[in-house]
This record gives sequence, structure tokens and C-alpha cells, in this order.
Amino acid sequence: MDRVDDKEMLARFICSRKHFSPDNNRVKQNAFLPDNDSTTSVTRHDGLNEVEIWQAGEVARGDRTLYARGDVQAFVARCTDLDVEPHEPPPHHAHIVRWCEDKSANKLKAQHLADAATLVINPNRDNTQNA
Repeated sequence: MDRVDDKEMLARFICSRKHFSPDNNRVKQNAFLPDNDSTTSVTRHDGLNEVEIWQAGEVARGDRTLYARGDVQAFVARCTDLDVEPHEPPPHHAHIVRWCEDKSANKLKAQHLADAATLVINPNRDNTQNA
């Protein structure tokens, strides 16, 4: 796929109960913090239906439990001096990049992403049970 357009929706799959609040219907900042490689893995919605988005999440989760996802537009990342770059395979995969070395600055950027994100609970899982 080509450049990630500002209007594209991105899914950040959530595999930790600590990264979202179903009671408050929100994604928490930790869901968007960069991994050890200084990237945040996301899936591009472009051309996918709901079933296909969740199928991509099943692949991404590995052996972890897939509880939910946070959906956010690419321009939100760019508004915080981050960027979104295609990173295939797998298909539709991308990375949020340009995180800095300053952890407190990264937390603010992640909070901005979380505040703009829409929480989507995994329809194939009962998230009311303890994990």
C-alpha cells in the first residue's frame, strides 16, 4: 500500500485489560505507547470491513487475548509530531513512528491519541469476565 492518508482510520489492537476502560468507553494512553522498537503497531482500515479488521487483530494478537481496539485517524498522530508509515507484511499493517527519547513527552503524545480514539470492544469476547 502507498502512503497512509491523513483521513485513514487506524486500529490499535488492545491485548491488555489495563489499556482500556469499558465502563468509561475509552482507550487509555498506555495502549498507544511505543513498543521496544520505538514504534506503535496499527492496522489500516482502508478497504477492510469489520470482520476483516477483527481477523487482522486475531493475527496480530499472537497468543494474547484480544479485548478491544482503539480506532483513530492518521492525522491525529501527525498532529502530535508523529507519523504513520506502511509496514507490510502483514497486509494493511503500519507503524506509528517518530517517537522521541523523552518518556514524558511520549506519554503526552499517547494520551492525545487515546483521547481521540474510539473504543471498539471485541464482539467475539465477553470482556466482563476476569482475564
